[in-house]
Amino acid sequence: MSISVKDDGLVKEVADSWAYGSNSGVHGLALADHDGQLVLYAADLGGNSIWASNIDKAGKAGAGRRYQFSETEMHPRHMTTHPNGTYLYAIMEAGTSFKALRVGEMEVDIAAAGNEYMLVPEGSCALRLALSPCCLRPGH
Repeated sequence: MSISVKDDGLVKEVADSWAYGSNSGVHGLALADHDGQLVLYAADLGGNSIWASNIDKAGKAGAGRRYQFSETEMHPRHMTTHPNGTYLYAIMEAGTSFKALRVGEMEVDIAAAGNEYMLVPEGSCALRLALSPCCLRPGH
């Protein structure tokens, strides 16, 4: 949802809201400018996907397009875009990894090889507890 605020910072009104999937749990948002076309990217933690929605001149979001990860339980959480708008950087909470995703207007290349970087060394659990509950399970 987007909100407008008064000069003193108090909420004035809900300006817009967006519909996602029934199992969605959007956490992180990122905005990119693709040659004058604003695109809002949403990290769908519960739906294991990233959504892209065009934003019109009035600031309203168009219908979202969903990009589902083929890997199960990656859970994208936090995102930001490169200043030139060609990459979307996403933290995968359950995957404890960082993905650099090539993007364009309403396009997200989630299948590109060589774009994932581990945040935690394999077998290490110390930092993983902060990122994911996986270490609470036996064997992790």
